[in-house]
Amino acid sequence: MFKNDAYKLINDFCLGTTKDNGVIFWQIDELLRTRTGKVMAYNPNTGKRRQDKIPVWVHKTLDQTMKQCFFGLHQIAIDPKADIHIVESEKTAVIMSYFHPQIIWLSSGGSTGLQSYKFEALRGRKICLFPDQGKYEQWNEQMERLQSIHKTINFHPTSIKCEKWFEENELEKGGDIADYYLRKKPQ
Repeated sequence: MFKNDAYKLINDFCLGTTKDNGVIFWQIDELLRTRTGKVMAYNPNTGKRRQDKIPVWVHKTLDQTMKQCFFGLHQIAIDPKADIHIVESEKTAVIMSYFHPQIIWLSSGGSTGLQSYKFEALRGRKICLFPDQGKYEQWNEQMERLQSIHKTINFHPTSIKCEKWFEENELEKGGDIADYYLRKKPQ
């Protein structure tokens, strides 16, 4: 990845930093309202999340309530017809936007982050879910529930699918699509 690419991704996702080098993943909705921010710490040598630091939510430090949205949602205004791919990690959404910029990559913020209200802004879009390795069954069940709920809000029954490819291939436990792309050998 080149320096200009990194600056573009920082700008596209409105990433911030903290005094102690944490990354702030701002949740900005489709109307460009900031909902909250998730502060994450990463190991600078490996790029992996530091397990000794728990994520901090900006709204909690301000003692406010909030309604979450998908991380990266503000990008849907850029291309009203682009396909949507949803991953668990904010970092993964940013990395995959580098590899596939024609797709709008969103993050659920974790394996339990597929609440139905978050999908309201995605009406009429084709959506593909990319769960982390080991989470396919959980996300597939949630997808089936979402399909039945969203039939009433202009979703087509086949507009949400859950990708199983990464479940069937070799990834470390909890690995994700970004891990695969970052390990891929150049062709």
